[in-house]
Amino acid sequence: MGQLVKFWAAMSLMLVAFSGCDHVNESNTEYRPVGVFKENKNYVIGINAFVSSKEMFVAYRPILNYLERNIDGVKFDLATSKDFVEYEKRVRQREFHFALSNPYQSVISFEYGYRPIAKMKNDTLFRGILISRKDAHITRFEQLHGKVIAFSAPTALAGAIMPKYFLWEHGIDVHRDMVPYYVGSHFSAILNTYTKDSLITATWPPAWEKWKNENPTKAAEMEIVWETEPLLNNALSVRSDVDPVLAAKVASLLMALNTTPQGRALLEQAGLEGFEKAEDKTFEPVRVFLHHYESALGKIQ
Repeated sequence: MGQLVKFWAAMSLMLVAFSGCDHVNESNTEYRPVGVFKENKNYVIGINAFVSSKEMFVAYRPILNYLERNIDGVKFDLATSKDFVEYEKRVRQREFHFALSNPYQSVISFEYGYRPIAKMKNDTLFRGILISRKDAHITRFEQLHGKVIAFSAPTALAGAIMPKYFLWEHGIDVHRDMVPYYVGSHFSAILNTYTKDSLITATWPPAWEKWKNENPTKAAEMEIVWETEPLLNNALSVRSDVDPVLAAKVASLLMALNTTPQGRALLEQAGLEGFEKAEDKTFEPVRVFLHHYESALGKIQ
């Protein structure tokens, strides 16, 4: 009986040891496994909620399939969020292994153990535009006083933060001189102005172009009134406990997409021009802009 007890005690210790091998403390930002991408493992890629979950899946799932075909033993799960608030909460809680965020969200994510590895190409696309109905005849900033302006979300950099600063530079404090209305998505914001529930909408070019293509008759009644200077395009960041070899492989594959016909087709389907290398210092212009914004208009909520 004594030998049997010793046998089961030894087995118990082995089971505990083996079970501990699969446990990863997600909150430990110093954990850096090596070679983990060689194992069968799922990684979660979170994408900022700038379009609906269905549109996100259609646009990005083929790109994730491409990554899976080119990295052995790895699966990528696409995580969508209902709005900016939910997405940003999940970033703060470190739910995503990889996060595709606007530059403001990216800079914030660095505080939670993420680092940039790539960014979308063509920074000229990342600018704010202010859209109104043609029959509103908006030509002067003074016409905005006391009127409603529609935004997707307070933390939409091109779709809210940059336009607010642009208007402030031209004598309009949105929170003092206008009535800001946050409606949850770029499409909803544009539609809000089309239906005359707001005088003007702040959004960004990709959302406007997509809405125009899907609503050509309505779009014919709308026009771009003003636009901001561009900043930096969206960034792909990786969580600190993901193998840096895997992170480099993902970045390399994404940056190679526009070198083949198949890759260019995937980019076109997603409405992207491609990816390029990015690192922490790449986003210094964003930090400078945010400093100017918060000095003038207060902390971003």
